[in-house]
Amino acid sequence: MFATSVLPASSSNNTVDAIFHAANKFEQMGEINKAITYYKRVVELAPDSEFAKMSAHRLSRHLQGYTSPGTNKDSLKDLPLRERIVVVPPTLDHPAVSSDAIHTVKHVIMRLPAHIYRMLDKAGTVVYLAPNATDKFPEALKNQKMVETKLPLSQENGRTYNQDIYIYEYATTTSTKVGPKRLVSDIINNLYHEIGHAINNCQGNYAADREYMELLKIDVDSISPETKEFLRIYTRATEASAEEEQAEVVAYLLGSRARSALTIGSQFAHTRNFVRRKLSL
Repeated sequence: MFATSVLPASSSNNTVDAIFHAANKFEQMGEINKAITYYKRVVELAPDSEFAKMSAHRLSRHLQGYTSPGTNKDSLKDLPLRERIVVVPPTLDHPAVSSDAIHTVKHVIMRLPAHIYRMLDKAGTVVYLAPNATDKFPEALKNQKMVETKLPLSQENGRTYNQDIYIYEYATTTSTKVGPKRLVSDIINNLYHEIGHAINNCQGNYAADREYMELLKIDVDSISPETKEFLRIYTRATEASAEEEQAEVVAYLLGSRARSALTIGSQFAHTRNFVRRKLSL
């Protein structure tokens, strides 16, 4: 197989054949970015060939990157993870999800480590991207119950149910009015955190693992009172709190640079190393 940084310049049929099959192999491995690079090279080298036509078809699917909200849930199971990004239309007077948010979510999904991508792909994970939680769950307006984050659902940045991930570009301010659009960096960090929850659900709940809970207690006992207060969502002696901490550890290992992820990643060495071993990160 060709090195990813060096593509042959020759346009011979054998070379185009080899590049196409290398792209196909990367696609099967979940290395979508590399696959796209190679499919583009096929089109450049032999634009009139059958390989180019097949490559263009693959590229059109990869570069679209999201699915209509009207797609049947069962139909989504037949799509690869990179195409199970569902953009939810706005309700009330909310703005539509921005193209920046769509591209950001796709960017994160396509750059996951291949084995993490395969785990979520096999689990049937769907990523729903909505302006606000109430666009996907309008009934949330009737229930302002505080959740673990101490925020009503309509102000949360995301949530995970089983293996399905929900990311919200806006929080509500008063009633149904949305506030400022979240930054791209916030969407990235939020998505990494929710991927952490999805992985937890794929692998079995870490909070139910006695070893993990013992290691978490060691980590929590080792930090200062000020840090413990800052991380209060993650340091309570509850299963829900442990799940939040585990998700933030995964987020840190995948690349989140949220302040909470950086703090946990640097100071919770025992649980960080546990998750790193479990996920081969």
